[in-house]
Amino acid sequence: MKATPILLVFHALNTRYKKDYCWPSQKKIIELLAKYRGIKKCRSTLNLWLGEIVKEKYIIRRRRIRRDPQRGTVFKSTMYKITRKGYYFLIRCGINIPKALLDKLTGKTGGLKNRGAFSNGQSPKSRLAELAKRALPKLGAYVLS
Repeated sequence: MKATPILLVFHALNTRYKKDYCWPSQKKIIELLAKYRGIKKCRSTLNLWLGEIVKEKYIIRRRRIRRDPQRGTVFKSTMYKITRKGYYFLIRCGINIPKALLDKLTGKTGGLKNRGAFSNGQSPKSRLAELAKRALPKLGAYVLS
C-alpha cells in the first residue's frame, strides 16, 4: 500500500514536533523515505502517491503561498495533515498513537466534564477500534518493513 510509508513519515514528523500537521518539502519527504523506509522514488512518483492518498482521504494537502511585492507569488512547501481516516489506517497497521491524539480523535476533551461513554454505551477506545475496522479493509499479508 503506497499510503503506509508516507503516512509513517508524516506521523513521525508530527510526533517529533508535537503538531498535528507538518510541511516538509518534496525533497525532504524523498530523503526521509529513503533513509528510514528504504524506499527510493523520484519526485513525480512521490506526487502520484501523494495524489492517491489525498484521493483516499488519508491526508489533507494545503498549498502555502505568500505574496511578495517584488517577486510576486512565492510558493512555500505544502502543509500536510493526517485525517481521522489516516490515523485509523495507522492504528490498523499497528502504529502506536499517543493517548492525547487518541482522545482528540475520539472526541474526548480535557477541559470539559468527561461523559465516560458514547451515546451507544461504548468507551472511546472500543468505538475507535470499531470505526477503524469498518473504515479500512484488512491489510492481508502486507507487512511493514
